[in-house]
Amino acid sequence: MRGARTTVVFLVLAVAVGVAAGCRAAPPPPPSPIMTTVNEPAPGDVVGCEEVGRWNTDGQASEGHSGDEIYDVRIGQHDCFDRVVFDLGGKADVGFAVRYVAQVHAGGSGEPMPVAGDAVLEVVVTAPVSGYPGGEDGDVDAFGRSGELLYSEGQLVGLTNLRAVRFAGFFESRATFAIGLRDEVPFRAFIALDDEDGHRTLIVDIAHE
Repeated sequence: MRGARTTVVFLVLAVAVGVAAGCRAAPPPPPSPIMTTVNEPAPGDVVGCEEVGRWNTDGQASEGHSGDEIYDVRIGQHDCFDRVVFDLGGKADVGFAVRYVAQVHAGGSGEPMPVAGDAVLEVVVTAPVSGYPGGEDGDVDAFGRSGELLYSEGQLVGLTNLRAVRFAGFFESRATFAIGLRDEVPFRAFIALDDEDGHRTLIVDIAHE
């Protein structure tokens, strides 16, 4: 059994985050990235509730492909929306597609990936995942096996709409995630640059209502 990931706390209410990883055969994997939480949107991305009211439920996508690995998935909350952040380890352009679906399926196998909630967003990122073949960590996946929940129910307490974040695997240069929501609500998805290191992040903001 892989060790529980260490936690980093950024929520104002000091919500502790820890992600238990799935089983792995010997040899034991190297230390994995930290699943963290983020309370405030990055500078320049702050929007008011009036702006959130103009979002919609249409699918959103951007072209591109990055060789930089996704190494972390973070969650947080703003006054009018919940936020999921996918951190990449470089500055290369990255493509994505985010849309509502009846159910997310794992890439390659097609295995259903059900999540808690009455609505689900499928997030596909055209970038490798830290630990997959070709990555620096060999064949050890930082997010566990396909189908692993990245946060427990207890870690999502206090978030208005977010009910689950599930890793749905990596196949043909695409990483897939399932985001379970309380209800189908407007959202936005966009790429931003980290102010500290310039690395790219995919940000998915989900309106509270």
